[in-house]
Amino acid sequence: MKTFKNMIRLCVLGTFVIFLACDNGSKFKATDADTVEDTDTDDSGDDDIDLTNTDLDILLVIDDSGSMYKDNEKLAGYLGDLADEMSLEGIDWQMCVTTTDVSYYEGRTILWKSNNNSNIVNASSNIPRVFNKTIEWIGHGWSDDEQGIKAMNLAINEPDNSNCFRDGASLAVILISDEDERSVGGKQSLSSVQYKKLNNRNSPSVFMDSVFSKFGGSKRVAVHSIVVDDSACRKAQDAEGSPSFIGLKYMELSELSGGSVMSICDDDYLIDLNIYGDL
Repeated sequence: MKTFKNMIRLCVLGTFVIFLACDNGSKFKATDADTVEDTDTDDSGDDDIDLTNTDLDILLVIDDSGSMYKDNEKLAGYLGDLADEMSLEGIDWQMCVTTTDVSYYEGRTILWKSNNNSNIVNASSNIPRVFNKTIEWIGHGWSDDEQGIKAMNLAINEPDNSNCFRDGASLAVILISDEDERSVGGKQSLSSVQYKKLNNRNSPSVFMDSVFSKFGGSKRVAVHSIVVDDSACRKAQDAEGSPSFIGLKYMELSELSGGSVMSICDDDYLIDLNIYGDL
């Protein structure tokens, strides 16, 4: 089985970032367009985005409910590989982390462990130790009311998180969960037991509006979802002992923002990650 390091490449080509996947160890396939001749589109705010800037802020949103410990442990290892690749490509990255538990953290970012009590980790940190120790500290078995989108909304507007979002930097949000927003994405028909009503801050479109309201049209944002993406994955997750739900709201937000959707059931789920998102 190919390792993550062998399969993911982030390349800067002029002002456009292309994600490449390794094929049989020697060839590369572009998963987006090979070249971009004209980046002047009609998308709102695009004219204000500096595509030559390789500064990248990452917000990690982790589901810390009871069923997620194994998946989060796996994520910690893959994030180390992603950090190595970004540094090798000359990307000036930094990462902050919060959880889907908005009743406790309220979108506030967590201090990374073994990292001088900082809420930011970057290339100068002891990456493997910091990721592993922090994921271990976050733990599991906390709130089963997963509100990843609301956590993002709260995080970008929390004054104590201001150092997580640099002027001019692109923003990538990486979310991992084995359920939808508020477990069933506001669909009572999926589970009357786990159903909870959604509010505005649970809405994908409201989050995108909040980003524009907070940062204007100058910040490029992509939300990447590591979720249960189909019924086969849901059955596999359910077999581990806890009910799961397809992450439809998270997938919707990824589509709205040009981000990636990755299956939590994949062995190497960051293979398909285009960290900057689609133009």
